[in-house]
Amino acid sequence: MPQRYLVPQYIEMADKIVGPLTLAQFLYVLAGGILSYFFWTFFDKILAWPLMIIVGSFFLAMAFLRINDQPFPKMLAAGIFYLLKPKERVWKKIKEMPEIKVEDKHLKEKPEPKEKTKEEVKSQLAQLASLIDSRGWGKTTGAEIGPGEEAFKMRVKSHEEVKPEYNLGAK
Repeated sequence: MPQRYLVPQYIEMADKIVGPLTLAQFLYVLAGGILSYFFWTFFDKILAWPLMIIVGSFFLAMAFLRINDQPFPKMLAAGIFYLLKPKERVWKKIKEMPEIKVEDKHLKEKPEPKEKTKEEVKSQLAQLASLIDSRGWGKTTGAEIGPGEEAFKMRVKSHEEVKPEYNLGAK
């Protein structure tokens, strides 16, 4: 009977670490809270309130705001890159393309293959047909070791029959 396996679902979802918050959301809220506390402690209350509202809302947006189903930090980075990169592409056409010469020092002239006689071609075709008919296990002729019983014995060292040292059936 086939065994059933559970396929993981929602693998692209971030894990909830602190309550309903992911780790990134918790760190954004924590950073905003620490900066707001810093403004409240070290600045005058009239100056601290606007700074706390601006910084707190920025970090809350970083933690929770999604634009077009994308997180706000990703959209913010895309906006910054858009502002920094040039908007126009300039085509600089080269008047003449220089000729490129490629030389391979290792490439040598191959000698022309010698013409084979009809008997050699027939012999090779016969060997190929024998090899195909025997599915690679036919006996080879000649000194070369190819597919066949001799080649199998050369490749497999434990081809001899293993005989047990004792007989279980005898009394």
